[in-house]
Amino acid sequence: MDPAIDKNMGMLVRAYCEEILYNYNAERNSVLKFKEFTLEPATLTQNLWGCMHSYSSHYYYLIFECVLDEKEYTQKFSDENSEQEAVEIIKITFFIKQERLHETDDEKCSVFRKESNLFCSLLPFMLEFSERAWCPRVYLCRRDILVLEDMRAVGYIMYKNLLAFTEVEILSILKGLAVMHSSSIAYERFNSQIGDTFAYCLEETLLDPESDWFKTGVNALFAVAKIHPKYTKPSELTFINLDLLNAMQSVPDMTNPSFKYRNVLCHRGVWVGNVFLPLNDADAAAVFVDFKTTRYCPPIIDVLVVLFMNLNREERFKKVKFYLDFYYNEFVRNLEQNELCEDSAGISEKQFCESYEEFQLFGLVLRGLLFTLLKVPLQFVDDNYKRVDRSQKMFEYMTDNEEFRNLMFEVLEDIIDHTMPEPCPDDE
Repeated sequence: MDPAIDKNMGMLVRAYCEEILYNYNAERNSVLKFKEFTLEPATLTQNLWGCMHSYSSHYYYLIFECVLDEKEYTQKFSDENSEQEAVEIIKITFFIKQERLHETDDEKCSVFRKESNLFCSLLPFMLEFSERAWCPRVYLCRRDILVLEDMRAVGYIMYKNLLAFTEVEILSILKGLAVMHSSSIAYERFNSQIGDTFAYCLEETLLDPESDWFKTGVNALFAVAKIHPKYTKPSELTFINLDLLNAMQSVPDMTNPSFKYRNVLCHRGVWVGNVFLPLNDADAAAVFVDFKTTRYCPPIIDVLVVLFMNLNREERFKKVKFYLDFYYNEFVRNLEQNELCEDSAGISEKQFCESYEEFQLFGLVLRGLLFTLLKVPLQFVDDNYKRVDRSQKMFEYMTDNEEFRNLMFEVLEDIIDHTMPEPCPDDE
């Protein structure tokens, strides 16, 4: 075993090997018998969560060496060649997430345990209503460890480009979101409401208005707004100084369960590092991992994350209707697979389009917050930059880098124009 692997981790995995393989056999209808295992550290694509917060997990690949259980295989399949096949070593790879503990962790607020609870109690049951996979299968679920399907072994790939997806990839992601959201509604048809039953593991972890990360990010956007060269009229400056910050600080409320629109389980972290894309199956949907940011809210929230993180202003204006139509058609098709329709599901096309307009500020502000992290040199993003002050380093970089300066002014122009009352009267 790799010397970098903690001995306690090896002992922990060994204790669960039979249970993991039992669950794998049951899910795959196979008859494998456990022989040995190895653990390898997993090197992951840089994840936005790591840019925003500290990582909450250790990651490993778990490799099982198995053989066919000759007795079970013969009884189940009556294959005359089973004795020969039983000696063949079969390797299976799993992906492990183990909780990373810190002295300052608050047990109640552990983001790992939020995800663990979802995998233990909800996500596998939602998959039963899904035509396509949208999250990994789970083979062991404990409060401090998850053993998941290795998506690489079943034809998926995680891309290493941190910044943006192509159109084909966006369509695959929207297809996965449509399956996930419709499965949420189908699940509730036969079970209690997700937002009530699982409220304990659907708390806000990304846009907590009281978190230092959110406050620091919003203050940095506000600082850029105050120096924006486009806005010079007294009425514009008054709006920016008195109202803009409050408008941006209202964004976390948009991800709470809505009283106006139908709510579904939303991933809310659909960006590179959390998305596996199919390699050779054009009909397959993207598969999502890392459910730390999951909430119960209107489905447009997930769609906004995808569109605003991957399309610049010009692309958004040109393609947003195309992407919204694609998502909604996939959503309705998946509802029909579960003998539901959009009316009974409580999300008509008109409501869906209205929700895009109503929640657009969420996408605009999230884009700005994440660009303050993604578009600056990596060495900038230390704890002080994340949690105390971003403005000084950002201003210095805006002075030195014209592309970054133009990008941040574009981001703030979108936010200001969306929130400022129109028409803005000319000043005397």
